[in-house]
Amino acid sequence: MRIVFIGSKDIGYLCLKQLIEWKKNIVAVIARGDDPHQGQWYKSVSQLAEKNNLKLFKTNNINNLEFINEMKTLKPELAFTAQFPQIYKEDFIKIFPKGCINLHFAPLPKYRGCFPIPHAIINNEKEFGVTIHHINTGVDNGPIIAQTLFPIDITDTGKRLYEKSTNQGLELFKETFPLLEESTPKGTPQNEEKAIRYKREKPSGGIINWHKNVLDVYNFIRSLYFLPFEAANTTWKSKKICVTEVERTKIEGDGDPGRITKITKGKGFLVNTKDKQLLVKKIQIKRYDEANADEYLLQEGIKEGDLLK
Repeated sequence: MRIVFIGSKDIGYLCLKQLIEWKKNIVAVIARGDDPHQGQWYKSVSQLAEKNNLKLFKTNNINNLEFINEMKTLKPELAFTAQFPQIYKEDFIKIFPKGCINLHFAPLPKYRGCFPIPHAIINNEKEFGVTIHHINTGVDNGPIIAQTLFPIDITDTGKRLYEKSTNQGLELFKETFPLLEESTPKGTPQNEEKAIRYKREKPSGGIINWHKNVLDVYNFIRSLYFLPFEAANTTWKSKKICVTEVERTKIEGDGDPGRITKITKGKGFLVNTKDKQLLVKKIQIKRYDEANADEYLLQEGIKEGDLLK
C-alpha cells in the first residue's frame, strides 16, 4: 500500500519510525514547514525522513492547490497523520482512496482540537485517552476506528500526561495500523452531544485565578507545567511570576485570595485561594530552569503579606 505519512511532535516521529522498521511503502512524508527549528523540544519528523531517504515535503499550507496536485502524482492510497497542526480540506482528503486517518491525543468526542491535555487536567478528569479516527472536513469529528483510555493521576502534569499519551498512542498505532492495511474500517460515528472543543489558545491566558478553590488552582498550575513552555503565571506588582510546582494543603485560607501568608526556608511559600492555602514550591526562571520558591521571593524582595494577582 502506498502511504503518505503526515506528522509532528514525538508521536509523529515514533509512528514514522515504526513504519520504517516495518518496511512499509512510504511514498511521501509531510512535515511542518518549520521542522526542525531552533529551540525545538521534540524529535524531528523531517530529519528522520531525510535520514531514511524518504521523499519529504515541508509545508505551512497542506491545502495549497499546487501541493495537492503534486501529492496526486504520487498515487497514494492511504494517509496517516499524527499531531499535525493544520485542518485538512476536502480536496486534500479525497486524494486518498483508502482514507485519511488521524491519531489524536484525547478520548474523542471529548477534547477535540487544541490543548486537550491541559483542559482535561483543569476539568479534574480522572481518565484520558488516545483516538485513531477518520478525518472529515471538521475538527477531529470523524468516525472512531480505535481508542485507548488510561487514568490521569492527581499528580500528573501537562508534560507527564503528554508523555503518557505518546506511549499509549504508539501502542495503539502498532495495534491498529495493520488493520488499516487489510481494509479500512468504517469506524463508529462520534456522539455530537458529548463533543467538547476549546479555542486555539492557552487556557485562561495562562493566568492563575487565586479566587478559585485550592483544587482548581492546583489543577490549573499542574496542567500548564510543560517546560520549556511558560508555566501558569501570576503577578506581584508588575512582575510576572511563573509557578511550576505546588502542593495542596488543608490549611484554611487566612485573608485575601492571592495573599502570601508564610514563607518557609527550604519548602516554599503559602498563598491563599478561595478556601485553603496552596504551597508554592518551584518557580520557572528560564525556559528549562526552576528555582526554589522561597529563595526566589527573597531574591525579588517579596514578603509575607504581599498580594499576588
